[in-house]
Amino acid sequence: MRRKIRTSSMIELAICSILLLAVGLLIGPRIANAATASTTASVTSSLPVASSAVLNGGTAIILTTNTTTSVVGTVTVTDDNGCEAITGVTSTLFRTNVSGGSGATNDNQTHYSATCVANADCTGGGGDLTRTYNCTFSMVHYADPTDAGSLNADTDWTFNATPSDGSTGTSSSTTRELNTLAALGLETTSMAFGTIALGANTTTTNKNISVANLGNEGLDVGLTGYGTTSGDNLSMTCTVGTAAINKLEYGAAGFTYGVGTALTNISTTLDLDLDRSSDSTHSTKTVQFGFGLPASGVSGSCTGTVVITAVSDPTLG
Repeated sequence: MRRKIRTSSMIELAICSILLLAVGLLIGPRIANAATASTTASVTSSLPVASSAVLNGGTAIILTTNTTTSVVGTVTVTDDNGCEAITGVTSTLFRTNVSGGSGATNDNQTHYSATCVANADCTGGGGDLTRTYNCTFSMVHYADPTDAGSLNADTDWTFNATPSDGSTGTSSSTTRELNTLAALGLETTSMAFGTIALGANTTTTNKNISVANLGNEGLDVGLTGYGTTSGDNLSMTCTVGTAAINKLEYGAAGFTYGVGTALTNISTTLDLDLDRSSDSTHSTKTVQFGFGLPASGVSGSCTGTVVITAVSDPTLG
Protein backbone atom coordinates (compact mmCIF):
# COMPACT_ATOMS: atom_id res chain seq x y z
CA MET A 1 0.00 0.00 0.00
CA ARG A 2 1.39 3.37 -0.89
CA ARG A 3 0.90 6.35 1.49
CA LYS A 4 0.09 9.72 0.27
CA ILE A 5 1.81 12.63 1.89
CA ARG A 6 -0.32 15.66 2.47
CA THR A 7 2.03 18.46 1.61
CA SER A 8 -0.50 21.13 2.49
CA SER A 9 -0.35 20.25 6.24
CA MET A 10 3.40 20.44 6.29
CA ILE A 11 3.31 23.80 4.64
CA GLU A 12 0.77 25.02 7.22
CA LEU A 13 3.00 23.77 10.09
CA ALA A 14 5.99 25.62 8.73
CA ILE A 15 4.02 28.82 8.44
CA CYS A 16 2.83 28.50 12.06
CA SER A 17 6.42 28.00 13.28
CA ILE A 18 7.53 31.13 11.47
CA LEU A 19 4.64 33.11 12.96
CA LEU A 20 5.43 31.92 16.50
CA LEU A 21 9.10 32.86 16.07
CA ALA A 22 8.07 36.32 14.94
CA VAL A 23 5.73 36.75 17.86
CA GLY A 24 8.47 35.63 20.30
CA LEU A 25 10.78 38.22 18.89
CA LEU A 26 8.15 40.89 19.44
CA ILE A 27 7.13 40.06 23.05
CA GLY A 28 10.34 38.56 24.48
CA PRO A 29 12.66 40.22 27.21
CA ARG A 30 13.99 43.74 26.55
CA ILE A 31 17.12 45.49 27.97
CA ALA A 32 16.28 49.00 29.52
CA ASN A 33 18.72 51.83 28.80
CA ALA A 34 18.56 54.34 31.90
CA ALA A 35 20.37 57.67 32.64
CA THR A 36 20.51 60.04 35.70
CA ALA A 37 20.07 63.80 36.08
CA SER A 38 21.31 65.81 39.12
CA THR A 39 19.10 68.14 41.18
CA THR A 40 20.13 71.19 43.23
CA ALA A 41 18.41 73.69 45.49
CA SER A 42 19.46 76.28 48.08
CA VAL A 43 17.70 76.68 51.44
CA THR A 44 17.02 80.22 52.55
CA SER A 45 18.74 80.94 55.86
CA SER A 46 16.21 81.45 58.65
CA LEU A 47 17.40 83.93 61.28
CA PRO A 48 17.51 82.61 64.86
CA VAL A 49 15.02 83.96 67.39
CA ALA A 50 15.73 84.26 71.14
CA SER A 51 12.92 83.85 73.66
CA SER A 52 12.10 83.08 77.29
CA ALA A 53 14.90 85.20 78.76
CA VAL A 54 15.29 84.71 82.54
CA LEU A 55 17.66 86.69 84.79
CA ASN A 56 18.94 85.40 88.14
CA GLY A 57 16.31 82.68 88.26
CA GLY A 58 13.57 85.31 88.20
CA THR A 59 14.55 86.89 91.55
CA ALA A 60 16.16 90.18 92.58
CA ILE A 61 19.96 90.36 92.34
CA ILE A 62 21.79 90.32 95.68
CA LEU A 63 25.45 91.30 95.62
CA THR A 64 28.23 90.08 97.92
CA THR A 65 30.27 92.30 100.23
CA ASN A 66 33.65 93.34 98.79
CA THR A 67 33.73 90.75 95.99
CA THR A 68 32.08 89.77 92.73
CA THR A 69 28.83 87.86 92.33
CA SER A 70 28.03 85.54 89.41
CA VAL A 71 24.65 86.49 87.97
CA VAL A 72 23.28 84.14 85.31
CA GLY A 73 20.85 84.92 82.50
CA THR A 74 19.32 82.07 80.46
CA VAL A 75 17.67 82.19 77.06
CA THR A 76 16.16 79.78 74.51
CA VAL A 77 17.12 80.17 70.84
CA THR A 78 15.09 78.75 67.93
CA ASP A 79 16.41 78.40 64.37
CA ASP A 80 14.14 76.85 61.70
CA ASN A 81 17.24 75.61 59.87
CA GLY A 82 18.00 73.40 62.88
CA CYS A 83 19.61 74.05 66.25
CA GLU A 84 23.06 73.20 64.87
CA ALA A 85 22.82 76.29 62.65
CA ILE A 86 23.01 78.55 65.73
CA THR A 87 26.56 79.84 66.12
CA GLY A 88 26.29 81.70 69.42
CA VAL A 89 24.62 84.24 71.68
CA THR A 90 26.00 87.53 72.99
CA SER A 91 24.43 89.31 75.94
CA THR A 92 24.44 92.45 78.04
CA LEU A 93 23.28 93.32 81.54
CA PHE A 94 22.74 96.99 82.23
CA ARG A 95 20.88 99.47 84.39
CA THR A 96 17.82 99.95 82.22
CA ASN A 97 17.97 103.75 81.97
CA VAL A 98 21.74 104.05 81.50
CA SER A 99 22.71 106.22 78.54
CA GLY A 100 23.32 104.01 75.52
CA GLY A 101 21.34 101.09 76.92
CA SER A 102 22.54 97.69 75.73
CA GLY A 103 25.18 99.32 73.53
CA ALA A 104 26.78 101.37 76.31
CA THR A 105 30.42 100.88 77.29
CA ASN A 106 31.04 98.33 80.03
CA ASP A 107 31.19 99.92 83.45
CA ASN A 108 31.15 98.06 86.77
CA GLN A 109 28.44 100.33 88.13
CA THR A 110 26.01 100.27 85.19
CA HIS A 111 26.87 97.89 82.31
CA TYR A 112 28.23 94.37 81.75
CA SER A 113 28.57 92.04 78.77
CA ALA A 114 29.05 88.28 78.42
CA THR A 115 29.46 85.61 75.75
CA CYS A 116 26.96 82.85 76.46
CA VAL A 117 27.63 79.12 76.72
CA ALA A 118 25.38 76.60 74.98
CA ASN A 119 23.81 73.72 76.85
CA ALA A 120 24.21 70.20 75.45
CA ASP A 121 20.56 70.05 74.40
CA CYS A 122 20.82 70.28 70.60
CA THR A 123 20.23 67.08 68.61
CA GLY A 124 21.62 67.46 65.09
CA GLY A 125 19.89 66.40 61.92
CA GLY A 126 17.36 69.17 61.44
CA GLY A 127 14.57 67.86 63.64
CA ASP A 128 15.63 69.79 66.76
CA LEU A 129 15.20 73.54 66.33
CA THR A 130 16.01 74.93 69.80
CA ARG A 131 18.98 75.32 72.10
CA THR A 132 19.38 77.00 75.47
CA TYR A 133 22.24 79.26 76.53
CA ASN A 134 23.62 80.43 79.88
CA CYS A 135 25.12 83.92 80.13
CA THR A 136 27.21 84.62 83.27
CA PHE A 137 27.99 88.15 84.44
CA SER A 138 30.54 88.87 87.17
CA MET A 139 28.99 91.82 89.00
CA VAL A 140 31.03 93.88 91.48
CA HIS A 141 29.77 94.80 94.93
CA TYR A 142 29.23 98.47 94.04
CA ALA A 143 26.92 98.04 91.01
CA ASP A 144 23.97 100.45 91.09
CA PRO A 145 21.05 99.34 93.30
CA THR A 146 17.53 99.84 91.97
CA ASP A 147 15.29 98.56 94.79
CA ALA A 148 12.79 100.70 96.70
CA GLY A 149 14.48 103.54 98.58
CA SER A 150 17.65 103.52 96.49
CA LEU A 151 18.84 106.44 94.37
CA ASN A 152 17.78 104.54 91.19
CA ALA A 153 14.47 103.19 92.52
CA ASP A 154 12.64 104.36 89.39
CA THR A 155 14.47 101.84 87.18
CA ASP A 156 15.83 98.27 87.20
CA TRP A 157 18.40 96.08 85.37
CA THR A 158 17.86 94.60 81.89
CA PHE A 159 19.27 91.31 80.59
CA ASN A 160 19.40 91.25 76.78
CA ALA A 161 20.47 88.23 74.68
CA THR A 162 21.08 88.31 70.91
CA PRO A 163 21.53 85.07 68.90
CA SER A 164 23.44 84.53 65.67
CA ASP A 165 23.77 81.89 62.93
CA GLY A 166 26.30 83.97 61.06
CA SER A 167 23.73 86.74 60.87
CA THR A 168 22.22 88.56 63.83
CA GLY A 169 18.84 87.24 64.91
CA THR A 170 16.04 88.51 67.14
CA SER A 171 16.88 89.39 70.75
CA SER A 172 15.04 88.55 73.95
CA SER A 173 15.21 90.52 77.20
CA THR A 174 13.88 90.67 80.75
CA THR A 175 14.37 92.88 83.83
CA ARG A 176 15.07 92.44 87.54
CA GLU A 177 15.82 94.66 90.53
CA LEU A 178 19.29 94.90 92.04
CA ASN A 179 19.12 95.18 95.82
CA THR A 180 20.94 97.69 98.00
CA LEU A 181 24.03 96.30 99.72
CA ALA A 182 24.89 98.35 102.81
CA ALA A 183 28.21 96.92 103.94
CA LEU A 184 31.38 98.17 105.55
CA GLY A 185 34.75 96.92 106.61
CA LEU A 186 37.15 98.21 109.26
CA GLU A 187 40.66 98.98 108.11
CA THR A 188 41.54 99.70 111.75
CA THR A 189 40.41 97.04 114.18
CA SER A 190 41.79 98.28 117.50
CA MET A 191 42.39 101.49 119.46
CA ALA A 192 45.00 101.81 122.21
CA PHE A 193 44.42 104.92 124.34
CA GLY A 194 47.56 104.31 126.37
CA THR A 195 47.99 105.06 130.07
CA ILE A 196 45.41 107.45 131.54
CA ALA A 197 45.28 108.76 135.11
CA LEU A 198 42.15 108.35 137.24
CA GLY A 199 39.72 111.12 136.38
CA ALA A 200 41.73 112.10 133.29
CA ASN A 201 40.93 111.74 129.59
CA THR A 202 42.48 111.89 126.14
CA THR A 203 41.78 115.66 125.72
CA THR A 204 42.50 116.43 122.02
CA THR A 205 44.37 113.20 121.29
CA ASN A 206 41.81 111.11 119.44
CA LYS A 207 42.17 107.57 118.21
CA ASN A 208 40.41 106.59 115.02
CA ILE A 209 38.78 103.67 113.28
CA SER A 210 39.07 103.69 109.45
CA VAL A 211 35.80 102.58 107.84
CA ALA A 212 35.65 101.32 104.23
CA ASN A 213 32.47 101.20 102.14
CA LEU A 214 32.17 97.64 100.79
CA GLY A 215 28.64 97.94 99.40
CA ASN A 216 26.83 99.72 96.56
CA GLU A 217 25.33 102.75 98.30
CA GLY A 218 26.58 105.68 100.37
CA LEU A 219 26.85 105.03 104.10
CA ASP A 220 26.51 106.55 107.50
CA VAL A 221 27.39 104.40 110.51
CA GLY A 222 25.62 103.26 113.64
CA LEU A 223 27.69 103.21 116.86
CA THR A 224 27.33 101.43 120.17
CA GLY A 225 29.55 99.32 122.41
CA TYR A 226 29.99 97.25 125.57
CA GLY A 227 32.53 96.27 128.17
CA THR A 228 32.01 92.50 128.41
CA THR A 229 28.62 91.68 126.92
CA SER A 230 26.22 93.59 124.68
CA GLY A 231 23.96 95.95 126.61
CA ASP A 232 26.03 95.98 129.83
CA ASN A 233 26.12 99.81 129.79
CA LEU A 234 29.92 99.82 129.90
CA SER A 235 32.60 101.09 127.58
CA MET A 236 35.38 99.03 129.19
CA THR A 237 35.87 96.41 131.87
CA CYS A 238 39.08 96.82 133.86
CA THR A 239 41.16 94.51 136.03
CA VAL A 240 39.43 96.21 138.90
CA GLY A 241 36.21 98.13 138.22
CA THR A 242 34.60 99.36 135.05
CA ALA A 243 34.14 102.48 132.92
CA ALA A 244 30.59 103.53 132.02
CA ILE A 245 29.61 103.48 128.36
CA ASN A 246 29.43 107.28 128.17
CA LYS A 247 33.15 107.48 129.00
CA LEU A 248 33.81 106.70 125.33
CA GLU A 249 33.06 109.60 122.98
CA TYR A 250 33.14 109.83 119.18
CA GLY A 251 32.87 112.22 116.24
CA ALA A 252 33.29 112.40 112.48
CA ALA A 253 36.26 114.73 112.95
CA GLY A 254 38.81 115.42 115.67
CA PHE A 255 37.39 116.88 118.90
CA THR A 256 38.31 117.77 122.46
CA TYR A 257 37.10 115.23 124.99
CA GLY A 258 33.90 116.43 126.64
CA VAL A 259 32.33 117.83 123.46
CA GLY A 260 32.22 114.57 121.53
CA THR A 261 29.11 112.38 121.34
CA ALA A 262 28.92 109.85 124.18
CA LEU A 263 28.45 106.21 123.27
CA THR A 264 25.19 104.57 124.42
CA ASN A 265 23.71 101.07 124.64
CA ILE A 266 21.52 101.89 121.65
CA SER A 267 23.15 102.14 118.23
CA THR A 268 23.13 105.80 117.22
CA THR A 269 23.71 107.00 113.65
CA LEU A 270 26.72 109.17 112.91
CA ASP A 271 26.40 111.20 109.69
CA LEU A 272 29.68 110.00 108.23
CA ASP A 273 28.76 110.58 104.54
CA LEU A 274 30.91 107.73 103.28
CA ASP A 275 30.56 107.58 99.49
CA ARG A 276 30.36 104.22 97.78
CA SER A 277 33.30 102.99 95.74
CA SER A 278 33.43 103.61 92.01
CA ASP A 279 36.36 101.30 91.26
CA SER A 280 38.50 98.69 93.01
CA THR A 281 39.76 101.30 95.51
CA HIS A 282 37.52 101.42 98.57
CA SER A 283 36.01 104.69 99.71
CA THR A 284 37.08 105.25 103.34
CA LYS A 285 36.57 107.68 106.22
CA THR A 286 37.54 107.67 109.88
CA VAL A 287 35.51 107.84 113.07
CA GLN A 288 37.40 109.64 115.88
CA PHE A 289 37.25 108.44 119.52
CA GLY A 290 38.23 109.81 122.90
CA PHE A 291 38.20 108.09 126.31
CA GLY A 292 38.15 109.10 129.96
CA LEU A 293 38.45 107.20 133.27
CA PRO A 294 36.31 107.63 136.38
CA ALA A 295 38.00 109.38 139.29
CA SER A 296 38.11 106.22 141.43
CA GLY A 297 37.29 102.53 141.57
CA VAL A 298 39.35 101.21 138.65
CA SER A 299 42.87 99.89 138.21
CA GLY A 300 44.92 97.65 135.97
CA SER A 301 44.16 97.28 132.28
CA CYS A 302 40.82 97.93 130.60
CA THR A 303 39.25 96.44 127.48
CA GLY A 304 36.00 96.95 125.60
CA THR A 305 34.29 96.61 122.24
CA VAL A 306 32.91 99.20 119.82
CA VAL A 307 30.21 98.00 117.41
CA ILE A 308 30.03 99.83 114.07
CA THR A 309 27.21 99.03 111.65
CA ALA A 310 26.46 100.19 108.09
CA VAL A 311 23.52 102.57 107.69
CA SER A 312 22.41 103.13 104.09
CA ASP A 313 22.47 106.73 102.86
CA PRO A 314 21.05 106.76 99.30
CA THR A 315 21.38 110.54 99.02
CA LEU A 316 25.13 110.06 98.49
CA GLY A 317 24.65 108.16 95.22
